[in-house]
Amino acid sequence: MALSIGARIKPLYVGALAGLCKVNVSGANVKKIQVALITCKTARVNRPPRPPPFPYKEKKFNRYYQVSDKTLARFDDNSKIVVVEGSIAAGKDKLARYLAEQLEMHYFPPPRWANILINEQGFDRRSLDHLFTNTPVLQTCDEERFCRDPHHVNSNLYQHMYYVMRFSQYIDALTHLFSTGQGVVLQRTPWSDYVFMEAMHKAGYVSNGSLLYYNEVVDNSLFHLMLPHLIIYLDVPAETIKKNIMKRGIPYEVEGKALTMEFLTNIEEKYKHEYLPKMAKSSNVLLYDWSNEGDLEVVIEDIERLSFEVTDRKDTRFKDWDLNHPHEWRELRILYSQAKYFLMQTCLSFRFDVPEMLLEGTLQEKYHVATNQISKLKYTKGYNPELGDNVLFKL
Repeated sequence: MALSIGARIKPLYVGALAGLCKVNVSGANVKKIQVALITCKTARVNRPPRPPPFPYKEKKFNRYYQVSDKTLARFDDNSKIVVVEGSIAAGKDKLARYLAEQLEMHYFPPPRWANILINEQGFDRRSLDHLFTNTPVLQTCDEERFCRDPHHVNSNLYQHMYYVMRFSQYIDALTHLFSTGQGVVLQRTPWSDYVFMEAMHKAGYVSNGSLLYYNEVVDNSLFHLMLPHLIIYLDVPAETIKKNIMKRGIPYEVEGKALTMEFLTNIEEKYKHEYLPKMAKSSNVLLYDWSNEGDLEVVIEDIERLSFEVTDRKDTRFKDWDLNHPHEWRELRILYSQAKYFLMQTCLSFRFDVPEMLLEGTLQEKYHVATNQISKLKYTKGYNPELGDNVLFKL
C-alpha cells in the first residue's frame, strides 16, 4: 500500500499509477479502516496543552536543554511534514496556505533568489550585473534572467542553487518540527527539485556536465534529510499550465523563452512517471485533478482518512520516522538545529571536469575588486563604520 489516490482523480492515472493504493471510499459510505492521524483544527479542541515551543531561533539546544527539554513531549498527531507539489502556476500556494491554517501547521513559503541576492543590509547584487556585460559568468541568474534567457551561462548554476535553497529550507522545517512539535507545510522539497533539473537538461538549457555535477551533489547530501509524511500533487496539464502563466501575467514568464510547452510537458511527465511512484514507497501520496481547482475541504477530508502508521513489515513508508528510543529523536534534533553548517557543506562538490560550475581565479578577483567598493558588501550588518555603526568594542 504505497499510494493513496484522491477520489476526484483523472482517468489518466488508472494506467500510470492505479493499483498502488486507493482512498477507502465505497459509494456514499466511507470505510474508516485506517486511523486518522492528522486532524483539522475543528477536531483538535479540548486537547491537553503541550509544552510551549522551544525558541530555537534565539537559543541553542545545548547540553542543558538536551537533558531537560524532551523532544517528543510536544509531538502530537499533526507533527508531520506535508508537501504540496505541482508544476509552475498549478495553484500550490493557495492550497498550502489553506492546509497550514486548517491543520494548525507552520507554512514555509517557497525560497526565492531574492533571499540570497539581497543581503541583510538591503543591497541587491543584481544591481552590479551591468558591470559584467562582457563577463556574463559574473552576473546573477535569478528567476527573471532564467525565464528571459534560459541559455545564459549561469543557468547551469541556477537550478543547483535552487536545490541548495530547498535543502536549507527543509533543514529549517525539520528544526521547527523537532523544536516546537508543530507540523510543517511546504511547497516542493529537495526530492522534487531534480524534476526541473532534468527538464532543463532535456530542453538544452544546461549542459551534461552540469547535470552530472547536480546529481553528485544530490547523492552526497539528500540522504541526511528525513522524508516527508505526505505529498499532495496537483495535476494540471501542460496546456492549462501555459494558460495559467499567461493569466497571472508576470512579464518575464509571459515574454521569456524558457517556459515552452516542451519544457512544461517534460516537468509534468517527470512528476507523474518517475517522482510520484518513487516517493510513494516512502510517503503517503494524494493526487488531484486541479485543472479547474479542486475542493479544498475535500483535500482535508482525504488527509484525515490517511494512516501514518506502519502495520505491515513489507510497507516501506515512514521508515525515517520509525525510531525506537527518545535519544534517537534527540540526536536528530541536535543534527538539524546545531549542525546545519555541516549539512550545507554536503551540497558542494569539486569537479574540475565541469568548468561551467567553476570560476577562474582572475574572474574571482575581478568580482572581488568590484564588490569591495560597496560598503554594504564589505561589512557584516552592525559592523559597518561607513554607515555609522559603532565597532569600538565589537569583536
